[in-house]
Formats: sequence, structure tokens, C-alpha cells
Amino acid sequence: MHLYIRDYVDRSVQDLADDLRRRISGGEGVPFRDLRFWQITHNDDGPIDSENGIYWIALDGKPLYIGKCTSLSFVERIGAHLSLGAHHWKNLLLRRRAGIQRRNGLAPQDAVEDFANARLGLLHIMHRRMSGEAGENLDGATCQQVGELETALRASLKPEQTRSHAPVNQEYMARPIRVALQNALQAAGPEIAPVLER
Repeated sequence: MHLYIRDYVDRSVQDLADDLRRRISGGEGVPFRDLRFWQITHNDDGPIDSENGIYWIALDGKPLYIGKCTSLSFVERIGAHLSLGAHHWKNLLLRRRAGIQRRNGLAPQDAVEDFANARLGLLHIMHRRMSGEAGENLDGATCQQVGELETALRASLKPEQTRSHAPVNQEYMARPIRVALQNALQAAGPEIAPVLER
């Protein structure tokens, strides 16, 4: 369920897309029905520092949704996807699955149950700085780079519930991760720094 951008910095964006495709088709990730708060906030080694990045939701070995977390943590963003309230506009995935076009449309309970077997995976990119730490707010360039990666992965993986039909940008896909995410990696925290110095 947990992947880390530090393991991809010497590979291309296309390599990352290919690896995600392989993992999704192989059934990796945690089913929503079994998902626990602890699984998003911790891994085998303890608490997770890199709480921002890219996530995917897959169903029956096919990508359903590719999303990003830059302003919210994974916990906040994933939780919002499962909200049934009409006032929760971030439950776009549920509303699309249920065929509800209105931004404030109420998502039915059966739309949530439809996702019971959908699998979630996280790609950790940035350290979420706590209040009072230097660089608490991620700069625009950092968020833009994560957004560009999200767009590229959507174009390559073509998730079912994503309406973007942008063509694959081959030039971008050939870029090394360390180039595509230069600003984001600098904001990733101390665990990335030794990797970038190679």
C-alpha cells in the first residue's frame, strides 16, 4: 500500500507509471472494506512522515482513480472521498460512480458499498510540516510539480473515473523523477536529501 518517491528518483516518470500499472493489475493495495486509520498513518517501521503525494484507487485490477494530496494529508483526502454528505464536494469519486453530476449532490450509501472491494495505494512524496516548522505551506512550484505528475499518471493509466482524456506527454514521461519533481523532492523532508545528493 505504501510506496515512497525516494525509491523512484533515479527512474523515469514512465517507469513509475509502468510500476503502478503492474502493482494495480496484481491486486496491490488495501481494500476499502479493510482499511484502518492506522494503515494510512503508519507503516511497519512506525509513523509516516511523508503524508502528501499521489494515491490510486483500483477495482478488479484496473485503475479507477488517480489523485493527489498537497493541501491535505492522505487521511483527510481519502476520508473525504467516502463522505456521503452533499456539502462535501471532495466526494467526487462517489458522485461520479453514482452518476450524480451536481457538485452538491448527495451520494447514496450504495455508492460507498460499491467501493468496498476497491483497493487503495499511496505514493508518499512530501513531508507534511507541522505548524510552526519552517516551510509549513508548500510553495506553488511544489504543488504544480505534483499536479503535473498526477496528470501524467492519469493520462498513462487512464483510470475509469477520471474524466481527463489528455494525451500522454512522451517528453514528460521520459523525464527522470528527480527532474520532474525537483521542488517537491526538496520539500520531501530529510529522508529524501541523501538520495538527491547522489
